[in-house]
Amino acid sequence: PRSPNTVYGYIYRQMGEDKRARELLVRALELFRSSGDLRGVASSLDDIAQLDVLQGTVEDGIAAANAGSMRSTPMRRSSYIWAL
Repeated sequence: PRSPNTVYGYIYRQMGEDKRARELLVRALELFRSSGDLRGVASSLDDIAQLDVLQGTVEDGIAAANAGSMRSTPMRRSSYIWAL
């Protein structure tokens, strides 16, 4: 699942505006949580984890990935290993 906030978050990340990207990704996470969309929550946490790893805050990325993996499928969880 992708929300407009997620899509814009990707765009801002590609433009190097990580702060704005994080704001949008966190907003997407909040919206998915409030609607009870667990797949969206897992996807948003994965997006935030990837941003953390790209920014060099690996510990934060691992924490977000672990939180997302609790709501994800085994196939999706395996992608976290490749990101690190």
